[in-house]
Amino acid sequence: MAILSTRETFDRRLRELLSQVLALGSMVEQAVLLSVDALIRHDRSSSKRVIDEDQKINEKRCWIENECVRLIATQQPVGRDVRFLAAILEIITELERIGDYAKGIGKINLLLDKELDDMGIFKDLTSMADRGLSMLNLALVAFVNSDVNAALAIPADDDNVDHLYNQIYLKLTQRMIADTTTVEHASHLLWAAHNLERLADRVINICERIVYVSTGEIRELDYIMTGQTNMSDKKKFEKVPKVLFLCTHNSARSQMAEAFLRKYAGSRFEVCSAGLEPGSIHPFTQLVMEELGLDLKGHRSKGLTEFLGKDHFSYLITVCDRAEQKCPIFPGMGTRLHWSFEDPTEAPGTEQEKLEKFRQVRDQIKTRITEWTSVPQT
Repeated sequence: MAILSTRETFDRRLRELLSQVLALGSMVEQAVLLSVDALIRHDRSSSKRVIDEDQKINEKRCWIENECVRLIATQQPVGRDVRFLAAILEIITELERIGDYAKGIGKINLLLDKELDDMGIFKDLTSMADRGLSMLNLALVAFVNSDVNAALAIPADDDNVDHLYNQIYLKLTQRMIADTTTVEHASHLLWAAHNLERLADRVINICERIVYVSTGEIRELDYIMTGQTNMSDKKKFEKVPKVLFLCTHNSARSQMAEAFLRKYAGSRFEVCSAGLEPGSIHPFTQLVMEELGLDLKGHRSKGLTEFLGKDHFSYLITVCDRAEQKCPIFPGMGTRLHWSFEDPTEAPGTEQEKLEKFRQVRDQIKTRITEWTSVPQT
């Protein structure tokens, strides 16, 4: 009977912890809803409230964590019980980070110095929040019910959140390129969208812990559709890093850089190039590259907007000063580098002198590419 009493006490404390986890989830949900609503209404008072009340979320997480540690130390659980407590420790961390995203959106609203009027962006932001929070609610219900099938199904909804993020990403980056005076304002909105996109990613992490409690297996749910779910095999399915070279017209320097990187490290990188104001590939570009055995026939000049919202690049490398100055800063672009090369299309002199300038810039770009690829890029 004593053993049963001990088990009953343990189960009661587990239920109490679970209740507190759900309470934390509710606090986080309300913070996200209020932060997005305040952003849309430009309600600074509500944003300050979200920021101030984030401390309560942090305190709740710490309390649950301490109770988990105390229960582990005093009861020494094993098997599924210890996995359940370990999952709680992970889940409350994810919830606390979601609360930080809400606080971040609140801070963004305080940085905006004028009322916003882009209802299309606001509609997408609201939809992102609704979908992300729906995923969160479903995940917490799945945790309560130990529903592995539900936990495995929820991550598919992340595609809808990503789609909305990409829409916002494309609209705002196009705006920044068209009017550089909007860069700061649009960048703030992009970071708000980025926070909501990350919210959904945190929910996927919660789903992974639900699976872990029941199976004892840590599965990377992003990779389930490939048929490979063990984290140790994740690298087999990772894509190679993407590199985007950017200049003004995508007529010379960025085309050369793309061709050289394909030649020297094509198996290590997926390579593209674009221009802020795409035109056509300069004939001298094709000529000087053909001299080194690189055929650019069939290549075309591409605009940056062809890639915005569709691809996330590990490296954005600007190869002209104008592109560096005008290209907006936005989330999801990874490492940004600037390599300054003269524009050979603007070289003065005779046709032969202009051709020599193309060769000079070509060789400089080749050297820079070979130097960069000789060092492992992470």
